[in-house]
Amino acid sequence: MIHYAYILLWTIVTSVIIYPAKNVSYTDALFFGCAAATQSGLNTVDLNDMRTYQQVVIYCVPMVTSPIFIHTAVVFVRIYWFEKRFQHLVQSARTIRRTGTVSESSSSDVEQQSSKMSSNGSSSSNGSSLVNDDIAAGTSRRSPDDSAANPQPKVVLEAGSRDETPYLSWNARPGRNSTFIGLNEAQRDELGGIEYRSLKTLAVILISYYLFFHVFGLICLVPWIMRSTKYGPVIRQAGQGRPWWGVFTAGSAFNDFGLTMTPNSMESFQQAAFPLLVMSFLIIIGNTAFPCMLRFIIWILSIVVRRDTPLWDELRFLLDHPRRCFTLLFPQKATWWLFATVIVLNVVNMVVLVVLNLDNSEIGSMSSGTRSVVSLFQACSTRTAGFSIIDLSNLHPGTLVCYLVLMYISVFPIAISVRRTNVYEERSVGVYSSADDHEQERNTKQPSYVGIHLRRQLGSDLWYIFLGLFIIAIVEGGRLSISKLPSFNIFAVFFEIVSAYGTIGLSLGYTTGNTSFVGHFQTISKLVIIAMQIRGRHRGLPYALDRSVLLPSESIHKSELAQAEEHIPLNQCAGGDQGTHHFPGAAGERPQLPHGAVGEGARGEHRLGIGTALSTLAGAS
Repeated sequence: MIHYAYILLWTIVTSVIIYPAKNVSYTDALFFGCAAATQSGLNTVDLNDMRTYQQVVIYCVPMVTSPIFIHTAVVFVRIYWFEKRFQHLVQSARTIRRTGTVSESSSSDVEQQSSKMSSNGSSSSNGSSLVNDDIAAGTSRRSPDDSAANPQPKVVLEAGSRDETPYLSWNARPGRNSTFIGLNEAQRDELGGIEYRSLKTLAVILISYYLFFHVFGLICLVPWIMRSTKYGPVIRQAGQGRPWWGVFTAGSAFNDFGLTMTPNSMESFQQAAFPLLVMSFLIIIGNTAFPCMLRFIIWILSIVVRRDTPLWDELRFLLDHPRRCFTLLFPQKATWWLFATVIVLNVVNMVVLVVLNLDNSEIGSMSSGTRSVVSLFQACSTRTAGFSIIDLSNLHPGTLVCYLVLMYISVFPIAISVRRTNVYEERSVGVYSSADDHEQERNTKQPSYVGIHLRRQLGSDLWYIFLGLFIIAIVEGGRLSISKLPSFNIFAVFFEIVSAYGTIGLSLGYTTGNTSFVGHFQTISKLVIIAMQIRGRHRGLPYALDRSVLLPSESIHKSELAQAEEHIPLNQCAGGDQGTHHFPGAAGERPQLPHGAVGEGARGEHRLGIGTALSTLAGAS
């Protein structure tokens, strides 16, 4: 609901700002506001005919409503709540960021204090402070006799190399999707400390990413258009300044807005390979491949940064537990699956465009190099940005059907990656089984996780799309039934609806203007398209609570403890993480409980372990 409110707010604010110029109706102003807030890129009025201040507003709104900006804002909200709730951890993390090292003697003192605390059940306030300081910074070190001196619940602790979690002072083996179960208070604080520091590092990376690629686009396009004697007149003919074209087009490409200052989109630049390649790159890393590029940057930094430093620990934590920190940062295998999907869909798009349109005069007359660049640019635009480099209405019908499908499934790769790496989502769709069903499901084929979400996505999408088509068919029925208007047909309407719902911005246009086809709709039909854009903008969000947006609280810890009751992981699906799952009672292992704990059988021990942990939580609060 907050996301809906945010998009609606910017839609209304934008319309209120651009309407006073009185060069567009309020319906068109509202449509432009929605197109900018959802990055759909459909236009009912030529953008180059609008005033400069209106263009500036339309340029800025996608920057503050793009998925990257919104998810980055969530990171800052989580950092704020970490700082508000765990002030002692924050102070310790700031100390270690300034110093970068902790003396061995201090670490030794902390170990002794921690051992006394666990064996006697109490410690001095000074000792507790020392423990908190080091565990928040992630700098405490294990001593050889830790296991004997500190007999804590071992639900997620196992013997083995600390190379798996070098940023923690204990050997943690997290469960599926980075869930840590059965931690005592000290371990929870240590985990919270490294997570807080990782969020701070991630925030810096995200801001740098966002600013760098905006500036990168400006540096590439503005000097190019200023020096171009062939394409400079094209911009002037549209009544725009060349520097402003470079600024607007670069931002539009990175934010996947899909509008530019020339009325025919990018058709005038078919021979300009350099800007097309730059824009293709910006389109990809600004949307579909953003998670891949983000993880690649973090991985590169983890190689460059010196090991065993606080920054290296934070980068390693982000790579090992991405979904604890950020919605659009995925585990390694899920990232490779997403990358492969992006490549395959773009290649299919390019092949379909070239093969089916060899007899098209516009495409057939191009050289092989130009045809390759044009097909690449159009392939990148079809699934996200909505720029057009060729006249879509003249393409082979099979190509248009392919585009229709690709626009509809544009959000699927990222949406499914988000949902399949969210443990709360697994439970919400019933693919994360309980322990009581373990024996029964051992002999039963588990459902495909991707299949479950595809069916659920189709069920939530199709009725909305066809309801919109039905309403527009009624409103525009008079013109749809006139044979003298061949360009005003039901397929063009359906294409426009899917483009709006996918927030893409491709349009077949109309014979009497350069605007999108929706520009020739009646007011009610335009309002339906606005509703399509707003609804479609939200279909990539998780169905259930996402761990990376939850604020630190006792309810999170209780929820994660409750997951120990539901410890049978989902069967591996395409691109799924294999990983070893360590839960109480799994593989015949019996969790070690605190002294004095008594239980009957593995399940009895498991329940007692949860009760003990909950008691610890209650005492901590």
